[in-house]
Amino acid sequence: MKQYIGTEVVKAYPTKRKKYYGDFDRLNLAHKIPSKNSDDEGYSIEYSDKETKPNTKYFSFWLPKELFEKLYRPIEDLNFGQAIELLKQGKKLARKGWNGKAMWLELQLPDAHSKMTLPYIYMKTADDKLVPWLASQTDMLAEDWQIVE
Repeated sequence: MKQYIGTEVVKAYPTKRKKYYGDFDRLNLAHKIPSKNSDDEGYSIEYSDKETKPNTKYFSFWLPKELFEKLYRPIEDLNFGQAIELLKQGKKLARKGWNGKAMWLELQLPDAHSKMTLPYIYMKTADDKLVPWLASQTDMLAEDWQIVE
């Protein structure tokens, strides 16, 4: 299932409205929604709450295709602002356009043992070193940021 980003990371898959609501009917969770049997194209949304309930998934709702694509974008095509938000959530990020493989960024939050007093972003380089990182103009304007699993 492809991942997308809006205000939070969700998983979604294309599905027709009647298939989505048919799945709920089989689970005895039928909704009384007008025209739930139509062939409208859209997406089923899956949320997970890894912070409070690891391995828990919630199938939340169905959105029409046009609305979904307005609200969400594929997670492998992030802009710099979205990349920064994900760094703040503890994700590792990289650009598709970087030449070195296995390079990524991570946000470091100082703790009691740190010499630094403010958060900073560091990079794991292609030669397996950790160094402080500053964004270039190209990095800030790029839309090829992706989460590194």
